[in-house]
Amino acid sequence: MNRFLALSIILTSLLFPGVANADLVISALGQTYTENFNSFAGTAATIPANFTWSDSDFSPGGIYDASGAYINSNSTYALVFGDTSERAFGSKSPTSGTDFLNWSFINSTGVDISTFAVTWDVEQYSQNTRSTTVDFNYNSNGGGFTQSGVVGTTLTSAITGTESNLSSVSTTSRSVIVNLSTPLASGQSILFGWGIANGAGSGSNAHIGVDNLTVTAVPEPSAFLFGGLICGVLGANQLRKRMANKVKS
Repeated sequence: MNRFLALSIILTSLLFPGVANADLVISALGQTYTENFNSFAGTAATIPANFTWSDSDFSPGGIYDASGAYINSNSTYALVFGDTSERAFGSKSPTSGTDFLNWSFINSTGVDISTFAVTWDVEQYSQNTRSTTVDFNYNSNGGGFTQSGVVGTTLTSAITGTESNLSSVSTTSRSVIVNLSTPLASGQSILFGWGIANGAGSGSNAHIGVDNLTVTAVPEPSAFLFGGLICGVLGANQLRKRMANKVKS
């Protein structure tokens, strides 16, 4: 899988040199960085800064509104349900391969970072006969993509059924802690990645994507305080997501 991830990143930089943006600067420990994709319009030009996307297919692309007619076209989409101002980054995958969305950061805190708290929502807008998957991994300082040191559930599988849009958005929230085996030194970069993969079986994949991403570089307090800090970071991020999901539903 790592070989394909690396190839995807290279292809993205070649196909969309104006889209493969620079790293997002981590300037302070404990600060939470967020992305809700509400400015993404389902085009290469509107992929948010500091993100790369491996898929070159934006046709038809654009905004896919699951409150309207079902469209069985593989593409990259800004996924919505009625409210076009509330969007997720997603796709309807072809029946082979995996597409990768990577968020790039650089450590500019002046100190090493050993731990990150990462949260995201997987949002499903349609169903089909393949259980499309969304999974998380990371690449620290160019060492290759991995799930080593990740605490928490990373994989989400789509619900399946008769080809159709869902009656409402199906949201699965994920929260993980990333414990780096080698601390990220100041000046080094890290990628957090989400792979949207073709599901097993026959037929087509779902319209599915990610939303409400958060990344927090966790300080190095005492062992006693560490657990409380982690719970506080994840709890605050999950509360933010629940409020966003209430608006969406």
